[in-house]
Amino acid sequence: MNKNKKHWLVVAILCGFTACFSIPINLSGVFLSPVATELGFQRGDFSFHATLTLFISAIVSLYVPRLMEKMPLKYILILAALLSGIPNFMMGFADKLWEFNLWGSVRGVGVGLISMVPVAIIINHWFHKHHGMITSIVLSFSGLSGALLTPVFANLIEQFGWRNSYFISGVVIIMLLLPGILIPFTVNPASEGLEPLGAEEVLSTKESGPEDLHLAEKLFDKKVFYALMLMAVLHTAIIGLGQHFPGFADANGHGAGVGALMLSVAMVGSIFFKMMVGAISDRLNAVTANLLMITISLVSVVVFISKSGPTLLLVAAFFFGAAYSIPAVGLPLLTKELLGKHYFNKVFPIISFGLATSGAVSISLIGYLFDFSGSYTLALLLAIGINVANIFLLVVMMAMTKKPVNRQTLSL
Repeated sequence: MNKNKKHWLVVAILCGFTACFSIPINLSGVFLSPVATELGFQRGDFSFHATLTLFISAIVSLYVPRLMEKMPLKYILILAALLSGIPNFMMGFADKLWEFNLWGSVRGVGVGLISMVPVAIIINHWFHKHHGMITSIVLSFSGLSGALLTPVFANLIEQFGWRNSYFISGVVIIMLLLPGILIPFTVNPASEGLEPLGAEEVLSTKESGPEDLHLAEKLFDKKVFYALMLMAVLHTAIIGLGQHFPGFADANGHGAGVGALMLSVAMVGSIFFKMMVGAISDRLNAVTANLLMITISLVSVVVFISKSGPTLLLVAAFFFGAAYSIPAVGLPLLTKELLGKHYFNKVFPIISFGLATSGAVSISLIGYLFDFSGSYTLALLLAIGINVANIFLLVVMMAMTKKPVNRQTLSL
């Protein structure tokens, strides 16, 4: 097979991975009402199985890089298919909360095996040229699959019931992983006698940058890592704001319908900006791309707090989609640029764990702030403060990588 064709085939396979690991989370809200209503569960109690999936997948992702070094990728994918698809299928038979929690926990193991961490590692091995664009395309499928499959499964539940729809979702997950299982495919193209796309250009240009410095010295700047980790946790803490758009619009007299439309528009915006951040990173650099996304997010939140009308709120909701591009695409690119590919496999799983933990509490945090103050103003002010703090952190990290610093071998 032509080497370029094989590289683009890998892109298609990875898009399936991304769609697959996003399905359990994106579809959990569709099943929430019908399952809780029929079985008499409290919605908060029932939704806990999705939280378990998130937390356990984050824990598993910490160990995936080590597993990828010891086990053939094909076997990892078979495990992922079984441990993510079968639990969704088995939820169609469940009647008790403990059953949903059990299968949600097992599903977390499967999802963790094909989460953002292994996907980013594979992209780093296969692509030097167009790295940012490829990362954007692949990871944008998390939002795209949600946008396409959510209405499909809502209709399936209405037509065939939630139990049959769980069966179908399990089959869909397994089908998305089948290409990676059936087509010969390894983590590193060198194992197949291939080179990363654009490897020749990288070697010929010999450009010097932050990654070259880290790779040459094989030393690690802990201050940059801690600043990057802090930025990741802070930013993800405000991502849950989008889930509160219906309540925000209703509280401001526009009706929950406007808020639901705001959430849909924000999801469209997230897909657009996930594509943009990779393209900007390739053209300029990852720091500039993330700075731009945070600034756009900041402006959108300022519009929210200004008590604007429905039309302007919908425009702002689209631009709030830039906030979603940072955890999904911006931070993997930023980690590689600031800390170097040499340490990516060790560092990014830790950052990803921080993202998952912060994201899991984000929706509740904003809800508690509303309960405490009686409005969303406090949450919006917090979002503004976090965006400003993260702009400062990015500028500091950029300065730290451009001057001599005391580096040491990595020990985390």
